[in-house]
Amino acid sequence: MEFFTQLIIYYPLQGYDMVASIWFDTFAQCENVLRSGGLEVIYSDPKEVAILCQESDVMSSSIRPKARPEDG
Repeated sequence: MEFFTQLIIYYPLQGYDMVASIWFDTFAQCENVLRSGGLEVIYSDPKEVAILCQESDVMSSSIRPKARPEDG
């Protein structure tokens, strides 16, 4: 089973704490973005930014049972 996963970014902006999020179908997709290192290019001081993946409890896909063969 796969669950919708949210990439959460905490960052400061002119003295305010800001939060942004991007949703993915799977934890693996979120983790690929997190590990790509591309987000550090956007923020000048990565020490002030916290980025994490948080899995929801809502399924994005599940294992589908196979249909029974038709007798005939």
